[in-house]
Amino acid sequence: MRSSLLLIGLLSISLLLTPSCKQKGEKKNKVATLKADRLDVKKVKDDIVEIIISLPDSYETVQLINETGAAYIGGLTIEGISTGSLLTRAEKAKTYGYVMFDLAYANTYNQTNSFSKLLDLHAKLTKELGFEALLAEQEKYKERYADNKSNRDSIDHIVSELLTETNEYMQENGSAADLSLVFAGVTAKSLFVMSSLTLFALNNDKLIGLLKDQGDRVGAAINVLEMVDDEPEVTKMAQVLNPVKDVYATSTFDIDAVEEIHQSTKALFE
Repeated sequence: MRSSLLLIGLLSISLLLTPSCKQKGEKKNKVATLKADRLDVKKVKDDIVEIIISLPDSYETVQLINETGAAYIGGLTIEGISTGSLLTRAEKAKTYGYVMFDLAYANTYNQTNSFSKLLDLHAKLTKELGFEALLAEQEKYKERYADNKSNRDSIDHIVSELLTETNEYMQENGSAADLSLVFAGVTAKSLFVMSSLTLFALNNDKLIGLLKDQGDRVGAAINVLEMVDDEPEVTKMAQVLNPVKDVYATSTFDIDAVEEIHQSTKALFE
């Protein structure tokens, strides 16, 4: 009986302490502490969504990379992948996360050929994941993109809207497992690209600083993976991200730390 009363008390305190606002940047301290009752499917998904929207999305992350003055590196995006090689839903969801980041990266650096191929890949995965309503909505963005190719500001706005709508649809209609793998996929791909750019750059102080700031995101990705049932892709992503988390736990963050992050994440893209 005492255990039951204590549990009820702790849950009541947790509810009182949970903020109602879901704006980005207001839940940084929640990333490392949030725990969910895995038996309550809706609560698990709601908690995952809450973590995801507290952090920058793909488009915002790439904008931060661009602001460092980093040059584009070809060959980092995955537009050449065949969806036929993705045999499980989990593999498709993880890859969907990679593509979300790559779309933002290719567009921001005006890589129109890569972007076009990634857009087609994005559509294929959207269909294969069963998000037919989202696929129909995406057609309008493809048309607007084609009509505005000469207007850089318009293109940026269109791509931002496309990615935002995809995120919102996923949060409403995807499962907890879908969301956790997509988010972990975006996180792993962003770390791989950032570490690649940092190691390539001659003057990389700003990039090292930006990569150093990704600790909360890594912790969040591991957290959401822990909220869903173990399966091969979840385990694989956790095996990649846990050593990265260890890098962020060290007292120093320098070019050697960047190299460790790069070596851990590149295994996913070889």
